[in-house]
Amino acid sequence: MPESHTPPRRPRLRHLGVVGALVVGSLAQVVTPIVALLTLGARDFGEFSLVYLLYAWGLSVQLSVCSEPFTRGLVRAGARADGADRYRSVSTSLAAATALVCGVTGALVWGGVVAGALGALAAFASVVRAGDRYRRVVERGLVGPVAGDAVFLVVFAATAVLSAGALSGVEGVLVPWVVAAVTTSAVASRPRPPRRAELTSWRREHGAHIRPLLKESLVLDASSVGGAYLLVPLLSVTGFGIYRAVSNVATPVRLVTEALRPLASRPLGQRATQVFLVGLTAAGVLAGVAAWAALVAVDHYGLDLGVVVELRDHAVGTAVFVGASLVGAMTYYRARVWASPRQLWRGRLAQSGTALAMPLVGAWAGGLDGAIAGTAAATVIGALVWVVLRPQGPVGPSPDAATPRPTGRS
Repeated sequence: MPESHTPPRRPRLRHLGVVGALVVGSLAQVVTPIVALLTLGARDFGEFSLVYLLYAWGLSVQLSVCSEPFTRGLVRAGARADGADRYRSVSTSLAAATALVCGVTGALVWGGVVAGALGALAAFASVVRAGDRYRRVVERGLVGPVAGDAVFLVVFAATAVLSAGALSGVEGVLVPWVVAAVTTSAVASRPRPPRRAELTSWRREHGAHIRPLLKESLVLDASSVGGAYLLVPLLSVTGFGIYRAVSNVATPVRLVTEALRPLASRPLGQRATQVFLVGLTAAGVLAGVAAWAALVAVDHYGLDLGVVVELRDHAVGTAVFVGASLVGAMTYYRARVWASPRQLWRGRLAQSGTALAMPLVGAWAGGLDGAIAGTAAATVIGALVWVVLRPQGPVGPSPDAATPRPTGRS
């Protein structure tokens, strides 16, 4: 019988496409804080961070109420994907609440209604876009949202270049963020006005997943957002800007971890888990060394990179924070899907307790130096919490089972 010939497959090209989508998606998610970090002075960056932290809080709530319950329903129970309309309705309602908080805070911090309105619009469009992007990755893989990510990057860059001569300071970051987020949300994400029936049915069907995720998330936000706000009277807005710059130096590691977050639910056997943790620890060490070397180079060559230049005396603490952040983020993302509610709650209390207390104690005892040392130490402890935790949810597939592939319907 003659041997049949089939057209050769192109796995290499597919892999390149996935890598390209990963890079584009990651850049789209972190371009705003990176530009702020590299262009704003310490005080301007502190003011920008006061609003951006609240946007991050809103995104955290969106993940807990909308995106991650959606994923848990698929992965742990093998359920069919929810319709796009209902998902977008829930996501849009959470985006509106975030916009309200960011708008009021922006108006107070920046001293103007127009600036507050821009902050609200940026937060609303960004939460809508993030929710839609998460769902596309879960259902279609990393290439699903690549078109929207590319639009965001192109519009952000074009707006920043065209407005460079007219805008400076916070406005030079805020306006490109608003224009890019609104454009992408309108073109690719299609926000949907909330409907009471859809919100009610979502809460009824996903409530068992929402409750532990939201409870754990609120404790996380109390330490990361609430704790940060408590530092402002101790450090001043300028000192707060330098303190927050330490966190933003870790943004490059989020180029990978945030983009891979929807895929963190993949089950691993015992051997694969050990390999994963060893490789993750090595990656964390390399990331920390790279951060230290970059800050030393900035100081040595006298580069003018916004608030980053203020970190020259905090290179070691920043390096420790960056390395521990990488390890802690990936192990935490896995726990969000596979840990039982009790495990997730205990882990969150342990991590958030140290993340809230240690920077505050450090700031009270040693000012800015103490606050940075405290947050570096707390991040190491938090990473160890999620490494030691062994997620074993009461339901769902075993660690060696195959993850069901969701099938979407719009």
